[in-house]
Amino acid sequence: MAAPSDVINPITTDFFVKGAVNNATEYSIVMSKLKDAGGFETIEGGENYTWPVETGLSNVVNTNDGADLSAEISPDTIDIQATLPFADKVATAAMTAGMIRKNRGNPALASYKERIVPTAVRSLLHEGTSSAKYDFLNSNGSSKTMRGLPDVFRFDTGSSDQEATVTSGATYAGQSLEAGGLAAEVSQPIDDYIWTPRGVNTAYTAWTGDGTTTTGFVAATALEIIDYTQLQITFDPSRPEMRPDALLSNKAEFKVLRNVIGSNQTFYIDGPGKFNRGAGEWAVGTSSDTLYYDGLDVCWDAQCPSGVLYMVNTNQIKLVSQKGMEDIDTTGMVGKLFRGESDGIALEFLADVLLATRSIGTLITLPGQWVINPRYQAKIASFA
Repeated sequence: MAAPSDVINPITTDFFVKGAVNNATEYSIVMSKLKDAGGFETIEGGENYTWPVETGLSNVVNTNDGADLSAEISPDTIDIQATLPFADKVATAAMTAGMIRKNRGNPALASYKERIVPTAVRSLLHEGTSSAKYDFLNSNGSSKTMRGLPDVFRFDTGSSDQEATVTSGATYAGQSLEAGGLAAEVSQPIDDYIWTPRGVNTAYTAWTGDGTTTTGFVAATALEIIDYTQLQITFDPSRPEMRPDALLSNKAEFKVLRNVIGSNQTFYIDGPGKFNRGAGEWAVGTSSDTLYYDGLDVCWDAQCPSGVLYMVNTNQIKLVSQKGMEDIDTTGMVGKLFRGESDGIALEFLADVLLATRSIGTLITLPGQWVINPRYQAKIASFA
């Protein structure tokens, strides 16, 4: 029977990871934007990912030459510490010895090394409803799971105002999401929204400004809603890291944007074959692929929840993964442990023989977490 090293080894794991990351960033607008913004990071060890967040201002006073400033000199708290636990997201790949034997040569239907394992890696990163990208767009997190944008967007419903209110007591990475919620922790807060996302309400009845009560994300309201949202999360229009750069939606909302933005002549046609986000009625490379509006890449992803748009700053989002264990010499043992890394994404591979079923199985682990700065992100939806 073939040993695990016959079908997977350090050379092939590097190949798998590089191929999967390239695939993810080539065919997913979300992953591509994050890669371009330097949003993939690997670190060594640790139970949690902890990072400092600048939320306060230093003390500045007007004075005269020689004036006594001793009363003004005191320690300032100008940042906070945010913490998230790492998650272990695992994909599995297995094939019986008979299937491996039969799938050799020209009649091969599915090679374990060339098809089964690479497919598992792609599924782990961005394909399907269990992928890391799906979690980014849909998971509100719990315990040691991957926590995406919904973990940041915690708003009350029943609102008829322009914006929804953050749910009382809601936190992200251990810090309050409420407006003004960090005032007691910082000496001079930058503003009330230093750790607060925005929830823009499509059920508001005065978006058009013409006395009508049109609601929803429709042609009559779309640009007003986008313009309003963009202003709320732009803190310096001259600095990319301080302004939103992408608007993500499902296909239904994108249809509205395609018609509205197209009729305003503010879109460009992206290169053919660059992004492919699932089956649709439009060909890849047409104006339905990626629109451009006022500094925003406007695009759709089949994994975005229906009825929701995310306006995001990808410079304020990261996928952090832990570097795997060193390759372990398992001479005399059955299992093989390898690791692979590419473009800031690290994965672990554990291959083993399953004697009971005469199979070879591989576990591919992404030990990581999504890290998001709430201040620079907004959710557009009905909060009625």
